[in-house]
Amino acid sequence: RVVEVLANAGARIDTVEFCPHHPLAGDPVLRRVCDCRKPRPGQAFAAARHLNAGLTGCVAIGDRLVDVRLGLGLGGHGVLVLTGYGEAHRRLCARQRVTPSAIVPSLPEAVEWMLAR
Repeated sequence: RVVEVLANAGARIDTVEFCPHHPLAGDPVLRRVCDCRKPRPGQAFAAARHLNAGLTGCVAIGDRLVDVRLGLGLGGHGVLVLTGYGEAHRRLCARQRVTPSAIVPSLPEAVEWMLAR
């Protein structure tokens, strides 16, 4: 649905990666610690492979601390959007001393921030 909404706004999404695993919940077959669950880099590495691209200067945008940590952990940027869980996770970033590259009201501002760099 996100790809459809963004396409209607003129954005193109080249690949979508997701992690079906959870260490504690869900289908027992998928219940495990893995490299593809954020903030670990497995999804970013898979996207880079699918796109034949590097991760230099990457930007992870999301409404959770794990999104920010992913971008920062890859040596790029982690942008926190304040929609969804963003407000609560802004406080969590402060408590855990994680400094997002930017904190923006919503996805359009995150894209503007990214394109400006």
